[in-house]
Amino acid sequence: MRADFPAEPASAGRARRFVDATLRAWECNGIVDVASLLVSELVANSVLHAGTPMAVVVSRTARRLRIEVQDGDARQPARKHYSSMATTGRGLMLVERLAAEWGVRPLPAGKGVWFELDQTSAEGGGAGDLAGRAAFDFDVDPVEDSGAPGPAGTGNRGRGGGGPAARPRAWVLVGAGR
Repeated sequence: MRADFPAEPASAGRARRFVDATLRAWECNGIVDVASLLVSELVANSVLHAGTPMAVVVSRTARRLRIEVQDGDARQPARKHYSSMATTGRGLMLVERLAAEWGVRPLPAGKGVWFELDQTSAEGGGAGDLAGRAAFDFDVDPVEDSGAPGPAGTGNRGRGGGGPAARPRAWVLVGAGR
């Protein structure tokens, strides 16, 4: 399934509703909340950094759901380092922590940033169960690195390095509503 959106902030909500409706039609109810959250983050990043119209493509296999946000900017996303008090900059950390896998692939006129969710883990209260988890603890790594997800087209599980003392904590609260 594919839907096109303009480069405007309201597109994040429209993309979230598109993903929600698609997954419910496919009876993938256990991963709707996580998928909606992550697509919203990727669309917001596209609006902010690419500033081009975009497409959201949703596909699935027997075990995995894949969502890709395609835009007209070839620059790859890079995680930036923000203070634990910053109100921005945690979108890619959410994707890293909640997706089974994610990555970037080049397109003829831009890029596609994608993530996959394991449909089987949602049944047992895995990554798809946001209702059971009110907050996620994310490490903010102060070490300077590019944060790039690796070579184009490859997946990334970028968990970061260093020990707990090197990483201040940042909390992101997640509600169950849309």
